[in-house]
Amino acid sequence: MADSSASQVQQEAALQQFIQIASDAQIVNYTTVVGLVLLIHDIILTFPREVRDLLLFPDFPIPTHTWMEGRAQRTTEPFLQFCKAWFYSEEWVSDVLFIPVSGKPTISVLVSPTPTISILVFLALRTYALYRGQDAFYKWLIFGVLLSSNLTLFVSLSLATAEVRFSPLPAPGLTCSFTISGPPNTAGLVQFIASTYFDFVIFVLSTLRCWQYYKQGNRRLITILLKSCVLYFVFLFTTGLASLIMYKTLPDARAELKGVLINPMRTAAVIITSRMVLNIRSIVWSEDPITTESLASPFDKTTVGSTSLHWRVESGEEDSIEFDEHEEDY
Repeated sequence: MADSSASQVQQEAALQQFIQIASDAQIVNYTTVVGLVLLIHDIILTFPREVRDLLLFPDFPIPTHTWMEGRAQRTTEPFLQFCKAWFYSEEWVSDVLFIPVSGKPTISVLVSPTPTISILVFLALRTYALYRGQDAFYKWLIFGVLLSSNLTLFVSLSLATAEVRFSPLPAPGLTCSFTISGPPNTAGLVQFIASTYFDFVIFVLSTLRCWQYYKQGNRRLITILLKSCVLYFVFLFTTGLASLIMYKTLPDARAELKGVLINPMRTAAVIITSRMVLNIRSIVWSEDPITTESLASPFDKTTVGSTSLHWRVESGEEDSIEFDEHEEDY
């Protein structure tokens, strides 16, 4: 009777979890659509000639395509990161989180910090163009913010590799795992603070220039700046600040989630996941029988999903592995 009651409670908890994940998936879809709409609006304003030529199907300029792809990543990624706090529940869900960033597999975007650095340089140059011919103070301010942000990005890479602590491997047959026992808290804070700091300074400088044009009565420039500059930086700053607050307030029990929010750690997660798939494939293709002793220790056997594996035994032998589906450890 007690086992039946416990099973019913587990089913209700699983149902509530499924409903929550479905609701969170809707939020991710809505925010992705909003990000793409803002991106299309920004492309039309920034590259009107290229958009017009694109409709005539000529060769599309590669530098322009690279810029728009990078800006798409920077526009949609903060929204997706913020939604992960509610979308993340179990380890199998984390595999889904590696897929959507800018319309292609995440591994092609996160293997290097170069796209992020190039976008920072482009945004800084665009802001500097607003102050061309003005006091040299603005030039050195923008240069200092850009340099410090890029240096901080590389510092966060170093801190992430030095601070992260991984849990022991759940199975001796695997060479890697992404179970984090100690998340790189300092690296995450450094990364998010640097990004929010850069977006805030660029937003303030753009808004200040817009206010100066307003006092001069130049309505045409004000309209252009509001549509293609100020609103975009408001979006970047607010989502970056929300991600920083989310990262700071996440409990230590969700160490894996805090880890994958950091760019270098997400790169490591993709690489580790790929290696684990190759390891599991080699085990499945092996001619030797798979046993509990060869795949996992008795203490950690529940962490490798034993009931979901199809155990293979040699012909003529009886499978000695037994599982109690009402076992309390599950």
